[in-house]
Amino acid sequence: MKQSSKRLISIVLALLFVIGALVVLFDLIEPAYQDAMTTKGNLEAAQQFLATETQAVTQAESIITSYRNDTATLETVDLALPTGPDIAGALAQFYGLAANSGLTVQGISISKPILQAVSQPAGSSTNILKPVGTISFQLAAIGSYEDLQAFLAGIETNVRMFDLKALSISSGGATKDLYNYSMTVVTYYQSQ
Repeated sequence: MKQSSKRLISIVLALLFVIGALVVLFDLIEPAYQDAMTTKGNLEAAQQFLATETQAVTQAESIITSYRNDTATLETVDLALPTGPDIAGALAQFYGLAANSGLTVQGISISKPILQAVSQPAGSSTNILKPVGTISFQLAAIGSYEDLQAFLAGIETNVRMFDLKALSISSGGATKDLYNYSMTVVTYYQSQ
């Protein structure tokens, strides 16, 4: 065989080896590299998510601990949302607000306390949330429009939560400045 033929064969073989190497690179190595990079990205995203969730849980636990140790906050929450119906306390607050605003309470009727079921979050093993109950009060009062405004402002800023659900106004009869008010007010409580 001539020297030039040997060179040509070696060039062709070298070219075939280069083409074979490129085929192996693009068909076998590149997809495996892409899979490895995707897996690495998923792992990094999962680790970052875990770190974020761990930080959120730690922060929530510290907030819960600080609230459990803060008796002033617990007392305020107990006043706003008492454990048990505390109907006598609600009545005392209604009469006090009426006296401060100038309304004259003519009558109060109370509906039976209703306890609402609370669904626990998925995966929760403890009962964090207690059922919340409602008590509906129907008040009949007489007074001026300014007295009603003061009474409603008192309900709005009262420590215990009250919601005005219905209000009807009718004339008071002999005097134009007095009106009869009929209102439904709902308050809330936690079960024990």
